[in-house]
Amino acid sequence: MSDIGTAAAGKVLQGGGTGVSPTFSTSTFPSTATSTGTLLRADGTNWVATTSTYPDTNAVSTLLYASSTNVMAALPTANNSVVLTNASGVPSLGVSLINDFTYTSSTAATVRTLTVTNTDNTNASSGALIKAVSGGASAGDGVFQASTTTTTWSFGVDNSVTSPTADPFVISQGTALGTNNIMSVATSGEINYPLQPAFFAWLSSGVADVTGDTTAYTIIYDTEVFDQNSDFDLSTSIFTAPVTGKYQFDGQLSYTVDTSVPTSGSWTILTSNLTIRFCRLLGATDISQTTSRSGSVICDLDAADTAKLVFQLNGSTKAVDMVAASSGAPNNHFSGFLAC
Repeated sequence: MSDIGTAAAGKVLQGGGTGVSPTFSTSTFPSTATSTGTLLRADGTNWVATTSTYPDTNAVSTLLYASSTNVMAALPTANNSVVLTNASGVPSLGVSLINDFTYTSSTAATVRTLTVTNTDNTNASSGALIKAVSGGASAGDGVFQASTTTTTWSFGVDNSVTSPTADPFVISQGTALGTNNIMSVATSGEINYPLQPAFFAWLSSGVADVTGDTTAYTIIYDTEVFDQNSDFDLSTSIFTAPVTGKYQFDGQLSYTVDTSVPTSGSWTILTSNLTIRFCRLLGATDISQTTSRSGSVICDLDAADTAKLVFQLNGSTKAVDMVAASSGAPNNHFSGFLAC
């Protein structure tokens, strides 16, 4: 055996293989065991004991984490869980996520999907559920949102509403409920459409000498009971459709003839698409000294189309008057709404 000589402290003798004399290692090793739980770790030149300590045993399926500075510990396992951290960053396994999370993708021609699935088909109680829950009566809303880069729709429980019933389900155009609600469903089942076009106007004071001599008189009303979505111009008594759709219109006509009875006439609703006759008046049989008529129609309007009521009598003088309200009850009125 050849003389292998001496080496620096901490080096160990290593076999060189068959027929090759052993030599001392280049790297050094500690000569004594250090703190309990430390491991040997290469520092790039030598093998040294770690500052961190590690547990001697671990239960099956446990994970290691730094429970404090330089102390590795086992994270207790939990079934069907994910790794969570609290407000201080301490991890645990659980099923309740805290704080906000964003899932983002910029991959072209790809739809990112969040799916909750229960594949069991043997029990009626097997289902799938997504929830948005707020804290209670004094908390905010439970909200879901759908957005593009330009438009956001929100839907959920509007917790700020207390009357006529509390906590309605609403659909709102915007990032918050309550500011621009499109639909509201009460907990008792009634459905309201707060921005659905609807109006009612009536004539409180009589108007003298409007027709009789072939004048086509656009009936101008002086009192507006409501105008939901602000589509009816009281000054002109013209309704302008905000969207294309089918609109229901109703009206009542009451007039008096001051002098000779006109020979003919009509009461029509004039729209951008069509003139619709509510009634045609012929001679004394239809046109008496005081006459009341009512009419109703559903018609199509395009966005920005208009509708108004027009009254015309012929064959006499301009001495036909619109009748005022009687004891506060309208005799002449005009109403309408978007039906579908």
